[in-house]
Amino acid sequence: LYNTDTEGMFARGEVTYTLGETDDSYFEDALFIGDSRTSGLAEYGNMMDHTSFMSRESASIYALFSSKMDFREPGSDVRETDLYDVLSARQYGKIYLSVGVNELGIGNTYGYYDLYRRALIKIRVMQPEAIIYIQGSMHVSEAVTKKDKVTNNTIIVQRNKAIATLANGYNIFYIDMNTAVCDKNGNLIADYSGDGVHLKASKYELWHESLLQNAVSR
Repeated sequence: LYNTDTEGMFARGEVTYTLGETDDSYFEDALFIGDSRTSGLAEYGNMMDHTSFMSRESASIYALFSSKMDFREPGSDVRETDLYDVLSARQYGKIYLSVGVNELGIGNTYGYYDLYRRALIKIRVMQPEAIIYIQGSMHVSEAVTKKDKVTNNTIIVQRNKAIATLANGYNIFYIDMNTAVCDKNGNLIADYSGDGVHLKASKYELWHESLLQNAVSR
């Protein structure tokens, strides 16, 4: 049902790479794209002085290229622009994509996967040399997942598994920070979040540290 490509950008080739440890200089040529959670990473993840971010609270895979977002790059003020302009302005070494929470309750898993796939194709056309990181959507707390039929971890896990198939191990990789912020049952640790959906400011460093442990050098 999901990616079964044997040719093209999503196909696994003979050469693959493993993820390993890096340092913050790795993110100097990176662009992080995402929703309010990525905005939190930009503000509280101790990365803003060397990394570029493109994010907005309402960002989703459904309108990734058709809505304005806030663009932050080191040494510059935040400005509102669209993703086409940012990806056209310069070539990045790495592109990190993190969306998913705003899409819950819209369509089904295959529809989400299909639009995610199309977005990656657009990014690849505009950034042909970049390493693309598909970031699994962060889980929500146990309290949220029990009371909400839409915003719950069952759907998040299904969608994460679907988009993970798009990684090819060569220049597209799937990474998942949930092991850094979730309990043994896969729920976002309640003390790490004020609303069960977003991390507290002090906990975004855990995401940052997870990124440092999951990078590839080709």
